[in-house]
Amino acid sequence: MLRFFFVFLIGISGVVCVNAQQQFEIRYLGNMGIALTHNDSTILVDGLHDFYEKDYLPTDATALSTMLQQKTPYKKIIAIAVTHRHSDHFDSTLITNVANVHTAAILIGGDQTRSLLAPGLLKRFPPIADSITIRLNTRLEINLRRIAHTYQARHSAIENYRIEVVWNGFRIVHLGDADLRPAALTSLKNNPDIIVIPNWFLSNEGIKLLNELKPARVLVTHISPGDNESHKNEKLRTASTAFQKYGDLVIMKL
Repeated sequence: MLRFFFVFLIGISGVVCVNAQQQFEIRYLGNMGIALTHNDSTILVDGLHDFYEKDYLPTDATALSTMLQQKTPYKKIIAIAVTHRHSDHFDSTLITNVANVHTAAILIGGDQTRSLLAPGLLKRFPPIADSITIRLNTRLEINLRRIAHTYQARHSAIENYRIEVVWNGFRIVHLGDADLRPAALTSLKNNPDIIVIPNWFLSNEGIKLLNELKPARVLVTHISPGDNESHKNEKLRTASTAFQKYGDLVIMKL
């Protein structure tokens, strides 16, 4: 947990830096997509999806090209995680293309997304039920837990997973399209370093849940292109950053 830090913004690309030692970089890839990079390794969460509708920003084409060329900061993608199968979070073709280049990357998600990939990739995609912990090494684990998708009247059958990455003591939580209810945060330890939320968690009900969780920083995502709202809530008792344009970057250090 990052207990003492300072923040400064650099230019229009939304870069945020926090003073400390061990560096973790979180890049915005579009809609709720992020890339978490530590040293020379990267984990993608909801980071590979094509154009779906104008309200959802697709994966950054420049970032995608860099991944396919295995250039910095995407020299080594070690995991590709997906919260759920909706097209503003997941595209089977893009995942296949990146996975075929980054052949050591494990694929992580629910059975609904797993079923949409080619059979040749399934040996790299472990099946899960409602929850699973995947340990990539002694210092890196990825925890998945199924939580309700928002708008249950329409999406009750959608398997949405909360994804928590714990890496060398750094902890980041991604909620996917979580329904706004306390169960979205069930069993989470307090004080994650970062939590990635959809914008509807900035409601007063969501802010109450976040204040109880006490993250060091909140990343607000699922923001429509051209949306000029501040995406702030003064009741939130921690720092927050809106991820809404390509190039947005947060750097945190333990």
